[in-house]
Amino acid sequence: MNDNFIDFYELFGVTSTATSDEIKKAYRKKIKEVHPDIATDDSTEDTCKLMNIAYSILSNPKQRAEYDQRYQAYYQAKKEQEESEKVDYDELIREFEEELRQYEEELHAYRRAKRQERTFSSRMKRAYQTVKKEEYRNKGRHEKLDRDIYKDMWDDEFTVPEEIVFHIGRGTIHVCAEILYQFSKLGIRKKDSFSKYIIRNRGLIGFGLAGFILVNGLTGQFSSNIMSPKDENIAYGMENDDELAEYGYVYSVTLTRNYTIKAGDTLSQMAEDANTPMSTIKSINNYTNDRIYMGDEIVIPYTITTDDLQYYTEVISVGETPLYEIANKYETDVETLMRLNEEAIQRVGNTYAILSDSIVVPKFISRKEYEETKSKNTYQYKKY
Repeated sequence: MNDNFIDFYELFGVTSTATSDEIKKAYRKKIKEVHPDIATDDSTEDTCKLMNIAYSILSNPKQRAEYDQRYQAYYQAKKEQEESEKVDYDELIREFEEELRQYEEELHAYRRAKRQERTFSSRMKRAYQTVKKEEYRNKGRHEKLDRDIYKDMWDDEFTVPEEIVFHIGRGTIHVCAEILYQFSKLGIRKKDSFSKYIIRNRGLIGFGLAGFILVNGLTGQFSSNIMSPKDENIAYGMENDDELAEYGYVYSVTLTRNYTIKAGDTLSQMAEDANTPMSTIKSINNYTNDRIYMGDEIVIPYTITTDDLQYYTEVISVGETPLYEIANKYETDVETLMRLNEEAIQRVGNTYAILSDSIVVPKFISRKEYEETKSKNTYQYKKY
């Protein structure tokens, strides 16, 4: 593109399609404004000369045709240059979104790696690798000890009793050296993590636990710690619920509920209704937080005492309904029905046989309904 090109049409204030009369009229008007005899500005003299040259070219048909060719070529080149320099914002946005996506992927990968580093298994793995390197440096400690023992005895000849005594002494030295080495690791070193300390002393810990179990097993203390005399009386001599209650021992039954979450449900409310810790429900359903979503299926274990079991169960007629359909209808599983009906339901191969016309099924009520029903029954009992 020729940057020195002058637009004569723009100079006169007309279009490139203007007629000769229009150009002549515009020329006379403009020349009066810049004529040296009229204008006071000295710079108008050059403008006046340029207008005379422009008019001489545009008033000549042949010269105007040549000028029009250069005029079109100039503006065509200018247009192409503007288009080439034009910023493609859509392309810039696409490039920015792609860079942002790559950054987010790298950020997620970094965070995932950091989370893995913080897990117990990864910490234990790193600690194990560090300890193994330390142990590798001390791997030949017994070979070195043997070299020191045999250093001055290569040419000595022993009788059989002397050799037996020598090897007993050599073994004692090795055992004592190993014990000292193991106990030297018990000292907490600088920047020692808990996992590294446990792995470093895994041998002593293992031997300690084995010794503890062995000693307790031989002396009978291990079994006596599990069941106290009071519990033995309860287990072997007390079968009546009232007698058990006197000793503070209360039986409880777990009723499993297969529940579909509805709008307004909360994990804390479900835990309160089931008389079960929220942590237990989260552990069973592999929840990492307290968030639940409508439509999800969740397993809720209801912990019910034998005294309160009457409020959470009801008796129904069975007919020919399969046990699985009954379990689905009452939001429970077959195992719970079998616990509630030990004599009425028996397992036959892969199926279940119902030996009675009616069975006990769970009735999962809220904590509020339970308290209202219990207080009503208590009131009626006192009134009676």
